[in-house]
Amino acid sequence: MAFLSEAEVESAVLDQFRALGYCIEREEDIGPDGHRPERESHDEVVLKKRLEDAVARINPALPLEARQDAIRRVTQSELPVLLEENRRLHRFLTEGVDVEYYAIDGTLTAGKVRLIDFEQPGNNDWLAVRQFVVISGQNSRRPDVVVFVNGLPLAVIELKAPGSEQATLKGAFNQLQTYKAQIAPLFRSNALLIASDGLQARVGSLSADLERFMPWRLPAALCSAQAGTTDGTQVAPKGAPELSTLIEGVFEHRRLLDLLSHFTVFGETGSGLVKIIAGYHQFHAVKKAVEQTVRAMPPANVAKQDPADYGLPSAREQKPGDRRVGVIWHTQGSGKSLLMAFYAGMLVKHPLLENPTLVVITDRNDLDDQLFATFSMCRDLIRQTPVQAESREHLQALLNRASGGVIFTTLQKFGPLSPGPSPNGRGEDTGPAPNVREEHASPSPSGRGVGVRDTPPPLTLRRNVVVIADEAHRSQYGFKAKVDARTGEISYGFAKYLRDALPNASFIGFTGTPIEADDVNTPAVFGHYIDIYDISRAVEDGATVPIYYESRLARIELDEDEKPKIDAEIEEILEDEEEPARERAKQKWATVEALVGSDRRLAQVAQDIVQHFEARVQALSGKAMIVCMSRRICVALYDEIVRLRPDWHSADDKAGAIKIVMTGAASDPPEWQPHIGNKARRDLLAKRARDPNDPLKLVIVRDMWLTGFDAPCMHTMYVDKPMRGHGLMQAIARVNRVFRDKPAGLIVDYIGIAQNLKSALAQYSPRDRENTGIDEAEAVAVMLEKLEVVRDMFHLPAPPPGQFCAYVVECEDGSLYVGHTEDLMRRWQEHRRGIAADHTKRYGAKRIAHFETAASREAALALEREWKTGFGRKRIRRLIQNGGARQAGGFDYRSALNGSPQERLSMMAGAIEWILDKQQQWAGEESTPEGKKAAHRRFLDAVLALSKAFALASASDEARAVREEVGFFQAIRAALIKSGTGSGVTRQERGFAIQQIVSRAVVSTEIVDILAASGLKSPDISILSDEFLAEVEQMEKKNLALEALRKLLNDGIRSRSKANIVETRAFSERLEEAVARYHANAITTAEVLQELIQLARDIRAARSRGEEAGLTEEEIAFYDALAENESAVEVMGDAKLRVIAHELLTSLRENVTVDWAHRESARARMRVLVKRILRKYGYPPDLQDTAVQTVLAQAEALSSGWPVSREGRI
Repeated sequence: MAFLSEAEVESAVLDQFRALGYCIEREEDIGPDGHRPERESHDEVVLKKRLEDAVARINPALPLEARQDAIRRVTQSELPVLLEENRRLHRFLTEGVDVEYYAIDGTLTAGKVRLIDFEQPGNNDWLAVRQFVVISGQNSRRPDVVVFVNGLPLAVIELKAPGSEQATLKGAFNQLQTYKAQIAPLFRSNALLIASDGLQARVGSLSADLERFMPWRLPAALCSAQAGTTDGTQVAPKGAPELSTLIEGVFEHRRLLDLLSHFTVFGETGSGLVKIIAGYHQFHAVKKAVEQTVRAMPPANVAKQDPADYGLPSAREQKPGDRRVGVIWHTQGSGKSLLMAFYAGMLVKHPLLENPTLVVITDRNDLDDQLFATFSMCRDLIRQTPVQAESREHLQALLNRASGGVIFTTLQKFGPLSPGPSPNGRGEDTGPAPNVREEHASPSPSGRGVGVRDTPPPLTLRRNVVVIADEAHRSQYGFKAKVDARTGEISYGFAKYLRDALPNASFIGFTGTPIEADDVNTPAVFGHYIDIYDISRAVEDGATVPIYYESRLARIELDEDEKPKIDAEIEEILEDEEEPARERAKQKWATVEALVGSDRRLAQVAQDIVQHFEARVQALSGKAMIVCMSRRICVALYDEIVRLRPDWHSADDKAGAIKIVMTGAASDPPEWQPHIGNKARRDLLAKRARDPNDPLKLVIVRDMWLTGFDAPCMHTMYVDKPMRGHGLMQAIARVNRVFRDKPAGLIVDYIGIAQNLKSALAQYSPRDRENTGIDEAEAVAVMLEKLEVVRDMFHLPAPPPGQFCAYVVECEDGSLYVGHTEDLMRRWQEHRRGIAADHTKRYGAKRIAHFETAASREAALALEREWKTGFGRKRIRRLIQNGGARQAGGFDYRSALNGSPQERLSMMAGAIEWILDKQQQWAGEESTPEGKKAAHRRFLDAVLALSKAFALASASDEARAVREEVGFFQAIRAALIKSGTGSGVTRQERGFAIQQIVSRAVVSTEIVDILAASGLKSPDISILSDEFLAEVEQMEKKNLALEALRKLLNDGIRSRSKANIVETRAFSERLEEAVARYHANAITTAEVLQELIQLARDIRAARSRGEEAGLTEEEIAFYDALAENESAVEVMGDAKLRVIAHELLTSLRENVTVDWAHRESARARMRVLVKRILRKYGYPPDLQDTAVQTVLAQAEALSSGWPVSREGRI
């Protein structure tokens, strides 16, 4: 008995909704057949009366006609693609529906009908419905909980019982995907999807994959002692009640409305339209940031809170009006760019800010492009299209627009102008050169030095300007002044000029790395921490993956004691510098660059990268980035790699497996020119790098793409450039993005960044350090542990002493010796020593090839005699040759790992039979249905865990040594999945990250077909002959025969799913029931095989049923739809049902129109037609609703082959 059933979980969730102020209803009460129906039929998903009442309540000044027009546009589907329709409805929900109506004086007036009251949550209708039934076409589904606001379904919740091993979070997610496909109208207005197994709970958008379904946590002030937090100071312990935290955190009225209006965006990606919902860390950070923005612009009164962690006090301790909003540290890869866009979206709509101007400052052009693209994608959210300032004058004009705006610019457009021509050669003002210098001179009467250039006047004095700085750290925003001892010039950091240009603006900083302990500039400009989302929290939530570290240090002729000094010198030179000055500074390191880029060393590095990467992608298909310390080295390393792999090269930017991403000029050496391109080329390569299916697999960079570039399928970074501090942490985060089943990112070190990585991580929490730079040895240890688990499943303990058995010994010459004993292992040792029998003494004992236990000595002797005679001897020899024998010590698969394809195929057949038999044994040891299901998944889950562990350690010597063995296990798993699903592996099983076959030496890339493994030719399911079924019945490998026949039947039933949905449903239920009883050990393998053989015969006979009844195949399908209810057959009689079926088919064929199944008006017309015919012949009224739905579902399945009329006639 289950400790906690799914129904009890539903009840607990609904109790929580009730406490949050929701009305709770059940389908049996408000459904079409309930005693308080709120809809006419199950294909209606909007509770229209509630919607009409809410719209009237929220829009009392608008006339009835305008409200009805808005409701019509909301309830009628206009776009065929669900996600596009969802975007259309989202705009209606958040912005209202534009309508036109005639005012009292007769003038045509424009108005907006609001569907939700965002200002007064209590003015809305809040409802949660249990087991809400939806019928769409031939599909009927019953989601666990559907949440309505004003009669519109905004959330669907799928729950599983926490005590069931098979009721998983993944299962709940998959069920939601099934609902989307089969009852799509329910999701037209959907805002959220929730999946939970009772313990874990995740929330996601309509387009999100499972890895993008995220947990939710509450801020400290709102959560109970057990709930999670996200204020940067407290973290929920593992085992906290995720489901109740999510319900409270997401569905509290105000938070749900905020998520809908401020934290949901739609955007185009390479794969099409996507919908994105903020994670809890983004949601709470933005809310706190907006609060601090208001505080920073006086007057404001904000309560204080305890100081945050990481050595800086909380931003809430800052004084009102100090213009320092604070700093948000959200680790790289956790969605920082979207976080900034959500923040901007709330600011532009905040009434106290009165059309603010937001100035987004970046210090790198590529990063600017990346962030600008994100803001442009969110233009609906921020209510405008962001603008890039092209010059200082353009920036000033934009800043002084009263209407506000979102402006992107760089630091270099602030401060005194540089003398002379502009760097861009167009005469435009792009701002000062780095570290603007002033001359020292005697004081003038005015108090300034003689000859000192005046600081330009402010760009704007407006107070509602908010400066948003990305990657805020000390090298960009220094206040300090430096005096050059030689020239007497003073240089300042950019922070001074930024403050001078915008004296009344407020400043907020976003960073992916923590503020360093000795950094005084960042707090001085921006303030202290507002919110922290560190590495450990991001990994725990699944927002990022951990990063592993592998040292493959190449020998460099450089004193190790000198390297830290050189690092420090270069960092000091680079501080406060922009690109041209950085290039000049790096020339001082020419000697080091020559050592690192020596021909001999680069040849070694290239050889190692090629070998390492090829081994890596065999286990984890994906991409990699190589980071070099100069452009010369980038080109030289490219040449070395393509010398080893010429087919990777292509002169065409649209082709080739390896590319360099760098900038340059016409004056650069000729051999560099093929790799230098403009922005269009870089955009093309970026698109290719992000596409997991594009052949581009390796990119070589120096500085570009090390910040702000996201390619989730990139899983490896080869580092051959000294880096440290925040620059190092930003760079390695390129491989921490979540992507499908990617278990982790990997940093491969060729230059010795280990100490710098350790120093950089010192600014992080201990839990962060545990998730970054994980040693490869840990991955190897886990892989070996998982490997032993799977190996053990192929081992079989020998019979204990005293257990009688018959056995077969295979000799060195291939001959067999048959005997019996009561102590097999002792007897085996005697054969090995040559003292048991003359035959084994003469020819040598190789192994125990087979044994079977017996109840007595006489029974064992009888087996021995049987195996020594003609038929029995042939059977045993065939059993051993095919790999299906029971060996003392288990199933010996290793002998064929490197054999011929035929030997491997034969061995796989035996291995599949072995695992199927083990599954039955494991299931027999379990007492609960959940335990039995888990037993049948044990091997599949163990191999999946091994595959993921292997992917992390794939380049190690230990992994290379066992890759054929791992590939064998994966091939067996793939074959079992293929037989189980009936149509090959699922999308997840074909997953990008874990390839089915690790080594081409194991088996071809085609997944092994269970029919081929069983030795059967795949027949046409429609003509399964008695001879074929007899062949199946006589197969020795009964488990394999069962799986092969089950696959055939499943394929055959699915092939008839459109021809006759009622018959298909009945056959499917028979198949599922037989297999379920077999898995529960209620029937034997032989018995279930007989049931499936009979089912095959019934399927074959069903094809001729219509001819016997005088009906066509289509007419018999409608006859079955009418006769599904046995009482209808009793009342109407068989003959009359045949007449009705004929008329239904004729009428429906004449009235079918284009897309009738997807247009509600056309479906309603067809529904009227069916009801009219049923009433005409006196079909029982109480059965009509179900019959109509089934008939329409059958018509939808068949109508794709019918001729289409322009307008149906009824």
